[in-house]
Amino acid sequence: MVGSLGKLLFAVVCSLVLTNSTISLGNTPAMPANFPMMGPDKGISLTPAEKEEIISKGRKFDVPYHQQTGSKCGFYALKMVMHYYHQKNSSCINPPAEDFGQGDARYESLYEYGLRAGEYWSDDGGTNPWHLRNVAQAYGYKAWSHYAVFGGSIKTLKYDVMKRKMPVIVAVAAVDSSTGEPTKGDFIGGHWVIVEGFTTYQGVDYMIVKHGWSHGSVVWKVSDFQKSWRFGTSVGIWPKAEKK
Repeated sequence: MVGSLGKLLFAVVCSLVLTNSTISLGNTPAMPANFPMMGPDKGISLTPAEKEEIISKGRKFDVPYHQQTGSKCGFYALKMVMHYYHQKNSSCINPPAEDFGQGDARYESLYEYGLRAGEYWSDDGGTNPWHLRNVAQAYGYKAWSHYAVFGGSIKTLKYDVMKRKMPVIVAVAAVDSSTGEPTKGDFIGGHWVIVEGFTTYQGVDYMIVKHGWSHGSVVWKVSDFQKSWRFGTSVGIWPKAEKK
């Protein structure tokens, strides 16, 4: 049973702590000026061509990108995954993340539904894993959520992404504003990202991720991600018609 302390520990408030900046995105309505630095040609010490090779080799699926506003990274990650499934099968519901026309206007936006149904941790859109799971289920998807005090399993995450072909949403503690790499951040908070694939390049294990500030797919070292992975937090969703 997770009490109030547990909720505090596992909350992904999505303040997106910036380790090289004093900016806090907890209530920021627009992207900071330094975030355009994030992208496939920035970050770890690889050339743009090498990063593109890693993405081409390891990306299992290309989830549609939607730029988030404020601290609603969880709802935007959920939106991107739903949009991916909708591209595969138009019968999959594709609601907007917010009321910006980024989805089928027949459906209430994910953020509005989350607030109305109490599926949020903070008023500005911060979410726990079970919130994202519950919202996904409310829109007709199957879903699971996971967190563990002592961390998650990379082996299991790889299996879900590469073998089960499921874009998994995971939480990291922080993202460095100048490199786009995952960092340790502070004790509370975090940022939701989507894992699109894994590969090994020149003996180093890499993963391909996408999130609300990334401007597309980016390359992370698996070892860096493991240090930043917030309590092994992960959320998987898939259409009811698919077996996973």
